[in-house]
Amino acid sequence: ITPSSDKFSIIWITDTQYLSESHPTYYDSLCRWIVENRETYNVKMVIHTGDMVEDEFNQTHWTNANHAMSLLLDNYVPYCWDAGNHDYNTTYWIGNQYTAFNPTTMASKSYWVGDKFNGQNTAVQFAVSGEDFLVLNIAYQANETALVWCNQILDSYPDSHAIVATHMYLNTTGGYGAKGK
Repeated sequence: ITPSSDKFSIIWITDTQYLSESHPTYYDSLCRWIVENRETYNVKMVIHTGDMVEDEFNQTHWTNANHAMSLLLDNYVPYCWDAGNHDYNTTYWIGNQYTAFNPTTMASKSYWVGDKFNGQNTAVQFAVSGEDFLVLNIAYQANETALVWCNQILDSYPDSHAIVATHMYLNTTGGYGAKGK
């Protein structure tokens, strides 16, 4: 396959918690495949929508997730993430302590727009054939402050095509959970 400038791919990965918990070599293989095939599929962005780890307290899980996602980081494959329900709770998030999920590390990347709550919510941008794209990754059950941040980012990029990625979308009544619960 020969990539053309108007055809591109966005790769979405999610719920890798069992890979970081019990099968880290599979997580590495997933990210290695992306690196090896980025030109074939003209990969412009990898979006991880949370649950990088099984247990937000388990440093081994985070080390495994960091190792896998660092394959993207070290090979200049643009990516972003949001915190899923396994990645944090209201008082505990250590993802930002790992290079692949550290906003300070990511701030040097040309595609990085910013983050909220130490990398639980992230925003990135990229362009293809003169079209700008903005990706907002919103953490699981994001609070009002995170949603205000997202709206500010959207307002700052009015000409971009926006992609909203999250671990759990709002329901029809504006809350979290199925069927308006």
